[in-house]
Amino acid sequence: MTNNWHAPEMFSQLFASGNHTDQTAQDSAITQILQTAFPVGTVVSDVKSSLSKEGFQDIPPPPLDCVPPAKEAEVLPRTVHTPCYDVRDQMEYQWMIGGICRAHIFAKWMTGETGRVSQIQGYGSTACL
Repeated sequence: MTNNWHAPEMFSQLFASGNHTDQTAQDSAITQILQTAFPVGTVVSDVKSSLSKEGFQDIPPPPLDCVPPAKEAEVLPRTVHTPCYDVRDQMEYQWMIGGICRAHIFAKWMTGETGRVSQIQGYGSTACL
């Protein structure tokens, strides 16, 4: 995990004010920036390369003992477990805010039959201690 202290360059104007109370508007803005940078038809390797240069990283896989969605109903109440999740076709950028908060931007794309981007979207989140 990288300890970045600022948003990636391509999102610097969006996060410059530091005031992001409307999560829906923020997610829409993140998606718009990604769609402008990587329009439909962009080669996936170009998306990954460009995002990597911005500091994005592949999302680590879930633990081997994760619980698949079809089995979640069988998990006993109050049992600590990790749901399985798909890490394909997405990347994440994390940065610290003031030493006690961590902000995230996720970029997720879909590919068509050609193996090129058919849709890309993004969203952000912040968690504090």
